[in-house]
Order: sequence, then structure tokens, then C-alpha cells
Amino acid sequence: MELLFKKSSNDPRPIYQQVAEWMLENIQSGNWQEGYQLRSENAFAAELNISRGTLRKAIDLLIGKGLLVRIQGRGTYVTTHKISYPFAQELISFAESMDFKGYNFTTKVIEKKVMRTSSLIQKNLTIEKKT
Repeated sequence: MELLFKKSSNDPRPIYQQVAEWMLENIQSGNWQEGYQLRSENAFAAELNISRGTLRKAIDLLIGKGLLVRIQGRGTYVTTHKISYPFAQELISFAESMDFKGYNFTTKVIEKKVMRTSSLIQKNLTIEKKT
């Protein structure tokens, strides 16, 4: 069962952001699973009682987050939930990247230990050698 979209006149956010949040809820709840094809933009916009441009902005927002993919001539689909970390492409932490993509996650320390460093590492980190 799909969640119902309700425009809120009390919400200060633009309609496209409200639609994007509603779409994200459908993805996260499992209502729209990996590979799910969205209806045509014209039909979907009419169903939601919004303009096609507003719908496209919402879809583009989720495409930017890697949650949807638009395939020319075929439609828009929910992407597979691959977790990728764009090393050296963005200056954000892994946690920020996962938050941005809408993933719920936890971290767990698996092992903690103190190790002696090599002289090269000490030099690069400007650490004094301890005896």
C-alpha cells in the first residue's frame, strides 16, 4: 500500500521538497522496492495534483541522492541500494554521506588497540618518538 501524499499549506517548504520527502518515505518504508518503476510523469503529476515541473524537481532531488534513476525512453526507477562512498569527490564524512542518501545506520567499534608507529608515520604525523 502506497503512502498518500498530502500537500500542507502550513509547511513552509516548497511543494517539490514535500513531494520528495513523501517519495523518500515510500522508498524507505519498502512500499517502493528496488526496481520499482514510477508512473509516467504526466500521470503521476495529475494523480498528485501538482505540476509536472514540480514533480520533476522532486524526482531530480532524489536522483541527486542516488535513490532514483531516470532511463531515457523507459522511465524512472528506484535504484538498487548500493552504498558507495565517493572518496576524494566530496569533502564529507561517511556518516554525512549516508544521512544525505537517507540511510539509517549505526556504527560499532570492532577493535581498539594501541600500536607502535613506524618512524615514517611518526615523521608524517609530527609525533615525537617515545621509548
